[in-house]
Amino acid sequence: PRYAAFYDLAGAIYTRMGQVFRARWAFNQSLAYDAHDSVAYENLGLLALEEGDAATARSYFAEALWLNPASTAARAGLRRLQP
Repeated sequence: PRYAAFYDLAGAIYTRMGQVFRARWAFNQSLAYDAHDSVAYENLGLLALEEGDAATARSYFAEALWLNPASTAARAGLRRLQP
């Protein structure tokens, strides 16, 4: 399948199952098929945030907001990064 949303869904399922490596792979596959998929960037930001990688999370959330300025998930992620 070359449908980005399929990989977004697979990534969400892997995330719920605690399979972070596979989730990250799925979200990156989504971006390989649609480089403008703000949902994949949001989810990669959330994974980075959960791993404590603030710089990477901030970068993913910023990209998501650039692609979709109305992204509530990216805004919420950036708020979580504030001290």
